[in-house]
Amino acid sequence: FIPFPLRLQSNQAGYACITKTLPIPSSKSEIQQISDKWLLHSVLMLVQSWIEPLVHLQMTLDRYDHAPEMLLNKTKWVSEKLISLEQGVVVLIKKMLNEEMFATTYTEQSVFQDDVQPEMLESCYQGLYLT
Repeated sequence: FIPFPLRLQSNQAGYACITKTLPIPSSKSEIQQISDKWLLHSVLMLVQSWIEPLVHLQMTLDRYDHAPEMLLNKTKWVSEKLISLEQGVVVLIKKMLNEEMFATTYTEQSVFQDDVQPEMLESCYQGLYLT
């Protein structure tokens, strides 16, 4: 329950719906062409688009003296889960980028296989585990 005056304030703030900008595949062939990177990026954008409005809702509810406790608890719970999901997606994206970096490095090295020194390979492996 959000009192009518507070509802007007949030409507006047002019929040834009970022999810309208996400392209939605319309056919099976388009879906099959979606890369994992694109999918993870889209999920990250979607999750991040919900964080600010949810924070605004929490702040509004905190200022309202008669907000139901259940609503406060659920809002906090959803907020925590959303932030956790965002962090998980970021971890997946970083892992994917590291794997691509390693695959690119490996491919480039195989082209110049005769020139590769054991120290170069070792430094590549160390670089992956340090990040």
